[in-house]
Formats: sequence, structure tokens, C-alpha cells
Amino acid sequence: MKLELNIVIKNSEELEKYVDENQDLRYPDNDIRMEFEPRENEIRDIECKDLFLCTFKDGGVDQRFNFLGRDIMCWGDCVLKDFWGRNFMGGSFVGRDFNGVNAWTWTFEGRNIQYYAVFVAYNSLSCSGIFGRLENSLHKCLNEEIEYIKEENFKYDLYSVY
Repeated sequence: MKLELNIVIKNSEELEKYVDENQDLRYPDNDIRMEFEPRENEIRDIECKDLFLCTFKDGGVDQRFNFLGRDIMCWGDCVLKDFWGRNFMGGSFVGRDFNGVNAWTWTFEGRNIQYYAVFVAYNSLSCSGIFGRLENSLHKCLNEEIEYIKEENFKYDLYSVY
């Protein structure tokens, strides 16, 4: 039986120990918790089970941080503030704004989505607005209708525990 470890990264110096020569953070069998907001040049791609770009306090999320990189592959929960990258592929995205190229996610809970070509949620998609940059961009939730939330009513953890 493989022992699964949680990786907790508190600052840039600790991050340097975990990224490879391409500035990628690839630990597909681990949960990663980053308790600071990395600069854009510090990280490119992340691959993990659960990703928490946040700190916790009193049993809940205290502060969230942005992702400024390229791709995230996260097969569990991904909790962050804003995504500024290329592609997101994974389980549950729980954040505020998504600004990227494409996304394939099990569930998405956020505020505003701007994408380039394709944004697909398999199970549920809740947002204030969604906008594709191409004339034929495609966004879809496969199992139910997209649920639109008034932007002024958006708050984190509307549907999730985060």
C-alpha cells in the first residue's frame, strides 16, 4: 500500500524544493496545499489530487490565492481565488474567476468565466457569467443546465464546503 503524503508549501523557498527544472509541480498521487501566492515565473503546471491555494482558519478557508501559470490537472478539489492560465482539467473547481483557454471539470463553482475555445463541466456548472472569445466557442454542462448566480449574490462556498 502506497503512503500518500500531503505537501504543504508555505513560501517561495519551499516551492523551489518541489518544482522540477521546468518549474512544474507534478505530484499526481499527492494533495498540495500552497499557503502563499506564487509569482507567475515561479510555477507553470500543477498536477495533483487535491489542490488548495489557500489558508484555513476556524475550520474554513481564510485566504485564497491566485494561480498565475499554465495548466492545472487536479483530480479532486481545487480551491483558489482566480485562475489565470491556459487549461484546467480535473474534478471540482471552487474559485472566483476563470481566465483561460479551455477547461474540462467535473463541477465548477465560480463567478465569472472567460475562456478561449471550450469550457465543459460534466456534473454541474454555477457561475455569474460565461464568455467564450471565439465566435464558435463552446460552453456546456453535460448533466444539468448551467446555473447562473447574480454577481452581487456570489460568495465562495455557495454549493461546496469551501
